[in-house]
Amino acid sequence: ESRTRPVTMHQTQVSGFRKAIELGVDSMEHAPLDALTDEDIGRMMDAGIPIVPTINVMREVLLLDQIAVWMDKEGEKYFCSESLRQTRALLKLYQRGITPEIAQTGYYDDKAMFIRQFPVMMENVRRLHTAGAVIGCGTDAGGAPFTVFGRFYEEIDSLLEVRLSTFKALQSATAVNARILRLEDKLGTIEQGKIADFVALDGDPVADTRALRQVRMVVKEGTIMYQEGI
Repeated sequence: ESRTRPVTMHQTQVSGFRKAIELGVDSMEHAPLDALTDEDIGRMMDAGIPIVPTINVMREVLLLDQIAVWMDKEGEKYFCSESLRQTRALLKLYQRGITPEIAQTGYYDDKAMFIRQFPVMMENVRRLHTAGAVIGCGTDAGGAPFTVFGRFYEEIDSLLEVRLSTFKALQSATAVNARILRLEDKLGTIEQGKIADFVALDGDPVADTRALRQVRMVVKEGTIMYQEGI
């Protein structure tokens, strides 16, 4: 605060959630895996702190077999060769199981705990949304081993599971994110005077979010970076 810089806080447990409110951070990343109380949610609402739940980061250890199939089919589109090799090795390690000996060598997600607590986390996010919390949309891509760039639409779909409307989920990924980053004067909506960053889709994502998988054009700062067929 003394340096006038916004602060976001990584937290995955209620203890961290409460500490974030106590410290008065500007936003939170992830959502607690243990159950929030009504008082916790009320204090967050009073503080006006947004949260980016990163649902798919918490879900990925539940989907190891599906991720392996996807990686064999499409991994080369998303990873350089060395990154793909290392990620596959880590995936196989998780599939075999993290032994106590392996756990001593580095940080590894507790698969059993994530399987047990994932429904609790989803209920936390649902309750936060019902209470009116500001919910952003983020994937932790680059920070989580199996959550990759280019599949942002999966997180939008996950927000639908906690009862955001399609329109609200799309807002979370655009205008709300810009507000959380304090860039709402430059990004988040298509308006005169803002940076011309947008995508063109084959379909209406409000009617069907599968349209988000059909990107036909990417424009960054007014320059076409990608156009299908060119």
